[in-house]
Amino acid sequence: RRFFGDVAPHIAGLRDAAQALDAYQGQPQGLIRLSAPPGSGETFLGEMLVEFGARYPLLSVEVDLSSRHVDLLREGFDVALRATRELADSSLVARKIHDSDVQLFASPSYLARRGLPRAMDELADHERIVFLPNARRGQWPVDHADAVREAMATGRIATDNFHLIRSVLRAGGGIGPLPRLLAAPDLASGRLVHVLPEWSQRAGTLYLVYPSARHVPRNVAVFRDFAMAWLKRLS
Repeated sequence: RRFFGDVAPHIAGLRDAAQALDAYQGQPQGLIRLSAPPGSGETFLGEMLVEFGARYPLLSVEVDLSSRHVDLLREGFDVALRATRELADSSLVARKIHDSDVQLFASPSYLARRGLPRAMDELADHERIVFLPNARRGQWPVDHADAVREAMATGRIATDNFHLIRSVLRAGGGIGPLPRLLAAPDLASGRLVHVLPEWSQRAGTLYLVYPSARHVPRNVAVFRDFAMAWLKRLS
């Protein structure tokens, strides 16, 4: 009995260590190479990766932020986030996360100074930040109501970069368009306000894509499922 009493704690410790080793070996581990749009790094991606790392501590993520079209297979990427209207590469598996809607936003300081527009035709009386796709003045990325098109076709500041628009809006520069996902962190913090919520237009779709394979690597499957759930919750 004395012998058993002396060794019992050690036996329990060995059992706990064996269980911990089994759990460790059962966890996904290794490296995931991710390609994503530059804007994701300025908005949601950092927070998402921190939460992912907390849940899967044995996985590491290498992120390439680029606006170019990355060849996943040739360049050795495991998975990519792509915001586009149309996916052209049929060799990839694409999982739709959500549709990206462009809406109008302004800062609380601007609205306190100039007032909140209640109707689309009131936009003409406001400072407008214009989005110029492909740097061509007067064009809008999607079809929209005539009142919005006419009002938002001209303004004191015009750019083809949504991130510059976001910066100008946060500084109180006027009313302008942003994809909802890009504006989401500022809406949550109160730095931006949704203006004329009855107006919203489809700009594209956010996809998670990865190379087609009969057996998806466990690391990729884990990241895919986590990212899709996290981003759908954000949107």
